[in-house]
Amino acid sequence: MSKKKKKQALFRSYDLRGNSQESESPALVWGWQKVPHETTAAWGARAIATPGGLDLLPDRQSLSWRSEEERSRLVGLLNGGALEAIQETYAFLRQTGGLRDDQGEDVVLYDGPDLKAMGSTQGSCGYFYVAAWLKEAS
Repeated sequence: MSKKKKKQALFRSYDLRGNSQESESPALVWGWQKVPHETTAAWGARAIATPGGLDLLPDRQSLSWRSEEERSRLVGLLNGGALEAIQETYAFLRQTGGLRDDQGEDVVLYDGPDLKAMGSTQGSCGYFYVAAWLKEAS
């Protein structure tokens, strides 16, 4: 008697250059690459790091999601204030020395009840890699 593995829903990933793919994990084309595999939707970007904030280029962002409902929820949270909070935290860390372009530490940019965001310069001296994802329902 063989045991059947339960098939897990695939993630759809899309970047704003128009590329799409399916994968078993929340693979982001752009952004911070340590997104937890338990999430159901994630967004990432490779931004230009400036002292006053992050310049988010449209063609350097990507999304990954299991269902349209989860994708919509993620985008709603980002547009509903989380992205602004991410920008504010980034600017604060830059101004206070908690973040330097030549170092690659991971930093928490946002940690709300439903969404978490982290990022790093990865020592790139010009880019900032950021990702936000839905937290697991508790």
